[in-house]
Amino acid sequence: MFIKELTATEFAKDPRLTADSVLLVKDAISHWPAVGRWTPSFFARQCADIRVTVKYFTSAGITSQFLSMKYFVELLQAFNENPENRDIAPYCHDVPIFLQNPDLIADIEAFPSHLLPEFYRANWWEYVQFFISPSGATTPLHFDTLRTHNLFFQVMGDKDFYLIPWQDRNKCKRRGWRWFDCDPSASEDLCQLESSGVTVRKVKVSAGDMFYMPAGTLHHVKSNADCISFNLDFHNKTSVLKSFMGIKEGMPRTNLFYNWLTFRALFLGMDRSEFFKKYRSYLNFIS
Repeated sequence: MFIKELTATEFAKDPRLTADSVLLVKDAISHWPAVGRWTPSFFARQCADIRVTVKYFTSAGITSQFLSMKYFVELLQAFNENPENRDIAPYCHDVPIFLQNPDLIADIEAFPSHLLPEFYRANWWEYVQFFISPSGATTPLHFDTLRTHNLFFQVMGDKDFYLIPWQDRNKCKRRGWRWFDCDPSASEDLCQLESSGVTVRKVKVSAGDMFYMPAGTLHHVKSNADCISFNLDFHNKTSVLKSFMGIKEGMPRTNLFYNWLTFRALFLGMDRSEFFKKYRSYLNFIS
């Protein structure tokens, strides 16, 4: 797995995403008004009543609940005052924030929609999934639900990404469709992975950075501070075709449905509004 790190100026000279390399663009979005303006307190004020999904990544699995943004921020503040029990770290996860509050789009200056396949460009904001996490919160090793490409934007704080190539997925104690029972940030698990021929790469993504992971990249993510970020999962024609190979590996029927919808959109010219009516539920789909 090749990892390329560029400055925003360097990336502007060759603004391409490739399916075989992870890309970190430093300070790509540092000029956005959102960087510096968006904080948990900001969202408690501006989006107090919107409903958000809050996940808890515990040793027993994932649990979730739906709360108001204001109440979530209160939980976050309480956790930060007493963070000993990591199993109760509240993580605002997979929220279609721009659909719930379109006014926030004004804080995004010149979104790089040209990086996306044409189908997604006009209404890129519809596909965004939003996150707020406390310091120390961890998303265990996984790949993205539909085996999509992942374009990620870090607005506040910084996160460590531990990355493993798709081809090594069956060496990582796979559990179910997309989760894995190993922690590449832990020395013991890291040694076991490396002894099995798995190369783990670590990337720090900081406020103002843009980060791209090709389809299928396994990633374990740890927040090093209170963090705000969002991403956009997308398929191109190649990745959506490859996604159907997951049927042999137990891809759930719901995932197959969303990938079939995307195939119809990219190959058969499905109407965008009709597509999104059926696809929208994916944006806070828990799997």
